[in-house]
Amino acid sequence: MEATVEERIQYTFGRAGLLRAALTHPSYKNQYPDSRDYQRLKFIGSAVIGMISANLVYTVLADKPAGELTVARARLANNAALCRVGHTLKLGRAIRFGDSVGTSKCSSGTTDATVAIIGAVFVDGGYEAAKRVFDAHYAPVLLKKPKRRHLTYDNPKSELQVRIQKNHKGHPTYTTERQKGGSDHAPTFGSKVQFADVILGAGKGKNKREAETAAAADALKKMDRITVPVPTVPAEYVDVNPTSLISWW
Repeated sequence: MEATVEERIQYTFGRAGLLRAALTHPSYKNQYPDSRDYQRLKFIGSAVIGMISANLVYTVLADKPAGELTVARARLANNAALCRVGHTLKLGRAIRFGDSVGTSKCSSGTTDATVAIIGAVFVDGGYEAAKRVFDAHYAPVLLKKPKRRHLTYDNPKSELQVRIQKNHKGHPTYTTERQKGGSDHAPTFGSKVQFADVILGAGKGKNKREAETAAAADALKKMDRITVPVPTVPAEYVDVNPTSLISWW
């Protein structure tokens, strides 16, 4: 299986143990204590992906403020997007799980291994090697715009604020109250988010934070897509569509 993964990412490891560790779930290590899992490689891989992604959005969205770059980077390399990469590379079949752990099409284990592989390549071959793997096999999937009905938001409140500041130079406000009914142990809160006396969205949650997050997500789903100029893409990304970074907003 490891050789197959090497073929798919077009990288041959000098230290085979790194790839083996990147494909080992913690549950497997719990069952076989002498093995190594992907936790440490996931740590370094997350940092490397963050750096590559930051460089990409900084270059592609050259005229955008830092707040929008932050949203674009989070959208580009969030867990759901990285899981799509892992599914494309068929990593689920190669990951070693403990007997007690089930798997799914986009389990957290698949996402973690997808990140850990970049960490393993970085440790084995350095930043340029990791970037080549990312550019060739991660970026084309990450830059492919997901179907809107599956769109999720890592931080809805932050993204909604960035959108409103960008277009209207203001801030959304939330009205959040505890709902009638329910017990003291399991209360329900309702929240509405509005701007300029217009209610943008509403949501419910087990606490105020969850309710406001749900309201912000509801508002984002209802907002019309914002049209912005398509920027020039660096040469290494000419085979992917840059509008996927900006047309989601």
